[in-house]
Amino acid sequence: MIKHLHLSPKRILLTLCLSLATNLLATEAFATQKIMNTYNAPDCKACHAGGRYTKAEGKAGLATFLAAQTPTCTAPQVLQNNVCVTPSTPTIPTCTAPQVLQNNVCVTPSTPTIPTCTAPQVLQNNVCVTPSIPTIPTCTAPQVLQNNVCVTPSTACSQQTANFDDDSDDESDDALENESEDDNDDGDDESDNPKKKAKSASSKIVPTLTAPDKVSVHAGETLHLAVTAFDCKDRPITILAAPLPKGAALNNSIDPELHMPKAVLTWTPPLTAEGQALTITLKAVASGDDHQKIASAPLAVIIDVLPPLPVSANAADTLVSSNTISSARYNTSSQKLVLQGKLVWDNNSTAAERLAVIKAETVAITDAATNAALANAKVAKNGAWHVSVALRADLAPCSVDAIVHGKSAIKAVTGLKRCNP
Repeated sequence: MIKHLHLSPKRILLTLCLSLATNLLATEAFATQKIMNTYNAPDCKACHAGGRYTKAEGKAGLATFLAAQTPTCTAPQVLQNNVCVTPSTPTIPTCTAPQVLQNNVCVTPSTPTIPTCTAPQVLQNNVCVTPSIPTIPTCTAPQVLQNNVCVTPSTACSQQTANFDDDSDDESDDALENESEDDNDDGDDESDNPKKKAKSASSKIVPTLTAPDKVSVHAGETLHLAVTAFDCKDRPITILAAPLPKGAALNNSIDPELHMPKAVLTWTPPLTAEGQALTITLKAVASGDDHQKIASAPLAVIIDVLPPLPVSANAADTLVSSNTISSARYNTSSQKLVLQGKLVWDNNSTAAERLAVIKAETVAITDAATNAALANAKVAKNGAWHVSVALRADLAPCSVDAIVHGKSAIKAVTGLKRCNP
C-alpha cells in the first residue's frame, strides 16, 4: 500500500504522529465535555468549531459560563436559587387581649400564681410579708388609750359648760329648781347677784363618761364591762346603769392606775339569752359640796349575746392566765380586719412551758357569731399577737373571738357601719 501511495518513509512517520495527536486531543475533548454536561453548559463545539481545544481551555470556558449565570444583586434584593429577589417585609400581627406579642407571635400569657400566706403573714404586691406589729403606747393618767392613741377622756371645763343640757338629768333639774325657789324666797334676784351667777355656772360643769358603743359576750360566759368617768372639778362621781339585766351587777371604784372613777358591769347571760341585744344606758353623776347632783350626758351601750363557745380541752389549764383582744378594727381603705392582743402567762409558768405553747399553738381568730374560722395568729415570747385578715366589708364579722390554750377573748369590731348603726 505504501508503494501504491508513493509515500516516503519520512512522510509516513509524520502521518503516524498526526494520527496519534488527533486521538489524544479527542480523548481530552471528550473528558471536558462530560464536565460541561454536568453543569448544563453548552457543547464545547459551540465555541471550538474546529474541535481543537485543550482540557484547560474547557475548564476556563466552564468558569466563564458559570460566572455569567450568577447574577449580582443590589440591596435590598438577595440571591435565592441563583435569582435576585426582594424579600417581603414580615407582617406584625395585631394581638387581642389578653394575648400579647412575643417573637412576632400572639401568645396568651400564663396567669401569675397567687401565693397562699400563712398567718401572721399577709399578701402585699403578690408576695407574702410579715406585717410589723404596731407599738401600743403606754398612757399616763388621766389619759386613756383610744384607737391606739393616748387621749384625755374629757373636754375643757369651758366646753363642758357650753355643752351642758338642762334636760340630761332629772335630779339635776330638781336641784336647780329647788335652789331657784330658795333664792326667790330670800328675795334675791340671781341676775343681780354675781356670786349666784358664778355658782350657777359652776354647777353646770358636767362630768364626762367613757364607754364603748357595743360589746359582745357568749351565752354562759361572763362579761366584764369597764367604764370610766372624769370631772374637771374633781367632785365625787357615781356611775349609774339602767336597766340592768337579771343577775347583772355594777360596782363603782377608783382605778388604781388611771386614778379615775370607774365602774365594772359584770353579767353572765344564761343560755336562753342567746341572740338577744340588750341596751343599757350609763351616766356619771357628780355630787357637789351643796349636795347638788350633776349628771353627764347619757351613753347607750349595746350588749350582743352570742352563741355559747365550744368546750376546750385546755380550759382547766392555768399556764395561760388570760387572753385579751386590745384592738379589733376594720380598715375600709385596705379592706382588712386588723386584730391585736396579748396573752398573760401564769406567774408560776416556766420559760420552757411558755415556749412549748408558742411553738405548738396559735391564736384562732373566729367569727364570734358563727364560729367561722378567719385566721391564726402567732404568739410572740412576750405573749403579744397580731394578725391582719383581708376581707370584704360585707363579709367582715361584727364581733370576733380569739382563742388559745383554752382561753378566749371576744371584742366587737369597729369601723363597720352595718355593725354600729
